[in-house]
Amino acid sequence: METDKITPNAPLLALLAAVAAVVGATPYLFFIDTLWVLPLVAIGAAATLWAKARKLRTNATSEPIPGEWITATWSLVAYAAMISFSLIYYAIVYWLMRLVIYLLGLVNLQLDISWAETTGLAVSVFFAITLYAVSLITAAELPRRLYPRLAGIRSPYYALWLTNRKWILLAVIAGIAALLIMISLNLHQWYWIFACSAVPFYTGFPIAQSGEKREQRRNQGLKATRLLVDACGWSMAPLEASGDPEVDPFTDEIDFIARRNGDSLLVEVVAAEVDWKVASGLQTAARILEEKLATQPSGSTRLRPLLILVSDKIDASISRFADIEEFDVAHVPQALVKKVLDAKEDATRLTSLARELMPVVGASHA
Repeated sequence: METDKITPNAPLLALLAAVAAVVGATPYLFFIDTLWVLPLVAIGAAATLWAKARKLRTNATSEPIPGEWITATWSLVAYAAMISFSLIYYAIVYWLMRLVIYLLGLVNLQLDISWAETTGLAVSVFFAITLYAVSLITAAELPRRLYPRLAGIRSPYYALWLTNRKWILLAVIAGIAALLIMISLNLHQWYWIFACSAVPFYTGFPIAQSGEKREQRRNQGLKATRLLVDACGWSMAPLEASGDPEVDPFTDEIDFIARRNGDSLLVEVVAAEVDWKVASGLQTAARILEEKLATQPSGSTRLRPLLILVSDKIDASISRFADIEEFDVAHVPQALVKKVLDAKEDATRLTSLARELMPVVGASHA
């Protein structure tokens, strides 16, 4: 495994975003006979991910393998394919207008049938633009998933590719085949268009959701940690960027500082299987911040690092590092995260759980 930090591959991210947007948007644009808009759709997607990748600050040490790129790209296709969902609104408005035209005809008020299609298209275009914007916002998270903030871990797409590569490749082939059939047979009816776009969406959306699960676990773990820390009388504050290029790269991964009775904890929550290097990085961050605080007249200069692992198992190297360096590590299995969240209104129960899961947090709490 590589040990040096790498820079996100912004050009490749932009290219794959453009390809995904074209594949996902083609069915709807084919329906309204505006395939000439595809370059604009591609440029919008590429520019969004290029800008996001350029701004991304990451400690990732492993470049994604080709399988990760394929998996991630197909998840983007699912977001872009949402544009075709606007065809549902087209169908609803079209048939409502047909009904209105029919009822008007009963009272000798004539309205050209073309109004039904025109109105349906106008409504569908509005929703298509809205869904395209939503897809860009969602897709903008891809660089952060492909290049995790923690050193030494892979993206969530890595394990997904290793365990499901045949199904992923089959999904890609099925999606491309559906588009080719739609275009070659000139299937312009809205229901055929919708059916063809459903193939890339429903094959890509589970992949997209899998990519979000790790973030959901971390967010739940962070929320549970805050509940436990708060229940034990600690005050919490985010660690703001100092602007010092010699300090900030080491503190990017810190979630918050907790303070109580002159004691300070530097807390990092991780929802992935990591090794001792993550603990070492947190320890280094604490020492660098202590040196910075030592130059200031106020504030604590003693920072105690606390690594919280939201995972069902813990790497043996972290346990060894904790024993040797007298480093605080709290292991919180996912099942216990749920218990903490369920007990959010019960301060006594939260305090008890904190003493069980995070002794350094619950110790000496009156």
